[in-house]
Amino acid sequence: MFSEVVHRNKWFKIIHDKFRFPSGREGDYYFLATGGSVTVVPVLADKIIFIREFRYPSQHKLLELPTGKKEKGETPLISARKELREETGYQAEKIKKIGSYFVFAGLSSERSHVFLAEGLRFVGQKLESSEKEAGLEIVRIKIKKAYRMLDQGKFLSAQTIVPLCLARKYLLPDYATSQRKLAK
Repeated sequence: MFSEVVHRNKWFKIIHDKFRFPSGREGDYYFLATGGSVTVVPVLADKIIFIREFRYPSQHKLLELPTGKKEKGETPLISARKELREETGYQAEKIKKIGSYFVFAGLSSERSHVFLAEGLRFVGQKLESSEKEAGLEIVRIKIKKAYRMLDQGKFLSAQTIVPLCLARKYLLPDYATSQRKLAK
């Protein structure tokens, strides 16, 4: 029926929509709209590279995978390569998309694209000023330990939990085999 932007900044828009349900009843909805995001699962030998960064909305320093917004006009792959370099200082020889998901479907239209990056070579970080202010630090965790931490609920960010779940079958071959057996 109508749609209006009630707030806009360089990261997102808040949109107010009045719409009609299939039943004919009118609805009223506010949601967050972004251009999408990317998350990278960077693998260096037997370790996953994480970042630890202070996140203002949660008021916590969170252990996360490199994540960032998809810039207008960029493909998810280009954004993933850029975020990997900015936040970790690594470039990937091999990077492939392993899935995507809606970050918070009841509140946002944001879809995050997930990539697995291997064959890493350190070339130097290119942190944004806000990342420097947040005290971003690199943390390398052995793959099996990272998955124990996941299973124990040690990660609090959905943009880390979901990508780790998507990457599990690539990083823990025994897990993929056991899941195939369960499906039979």
